[in-house]
Parts: sequence; structure tokens; C-alpha cells
Amino acid sequence: MVYEELNRQNKIEKELNHEIIRKFARYNQGDLPVIYFNRTFGAIFLMKEEPAKTILYFERMNYLFSNEKFIEIEFLGHVFGFPITKFTENEFKDYLNHSIKLKRDYFNSYVLINKMTDIDITLSILN
Repeated sequence: MVYEELNRQNKIEKELNHEIIRKFARYNQGDLPVIYFNRTFGAIFLMKEEPAKTILYFERMNYLFSNEKFIEIEFLGHVFGFPITKFTENEFKDYLNHSIKLKRDYFNSYVLINKMTDIDITLSILN
């Protein structure tokens, strides 16, 4: 869903170098890292219609970082990052370092998601 929406919003073509994300998302092939960023404090800005619609924002906030290998989205207050094409270990480390620097005022950590419970679905930071 994320890749389809990215294509719709940014008019990127379904290039062969993005085949890795399609195989992962549609056919459960491969083992791609999906990152969840934990917020430091409980303030989330949403558009009025956002909770009722499935809206993915790719460039709404200045702490979202994307490049030719990785993309980040915010969905209902949750921020996720993941690769959209093949990458090296060093490219992954560089991405994480850059992303963490952008987020240092708003997020305190990140988690490589292995299971649904790795995500703070209830946004407990708001309590």
C-alpha cells in the first residue's frame, strides 16, 4: 500500500530497482528492515479528516527523511522508515544516522520491527 501511494503522490515509475519492496510486501519474500520511531513527547498534529481516511504523508514534517534508497512515512502519528530498493549495510547505517539526527528533538529511539507489538499502536506517549 505504501509503495502504491508513493507512486501515486510522487509519480515515480514502477522501476525494476523497486522490485525488492514489491516482493517483500506482496509475496513475503526477503527480509527488509522496517523501522518504527518512538516519540519523545505526546503531541501529534493531524489533519481533521486524517483519522477517518487512509492518508499517508511522505514529506509533511521536516523530520521525515527520504532518499533514493529509503523512505519514511507518518501515519496517524506513527513514523516508519523502510527501504524501497536494494541497499548496502553502509547505506543503511548512513540512512539511520541521518534520520536520527533529523528526529533528535521529537523522537528518542527507534525499533527494527519484528512483530506488531514492537509498534506503540496505542501511542502510550499521549497518556
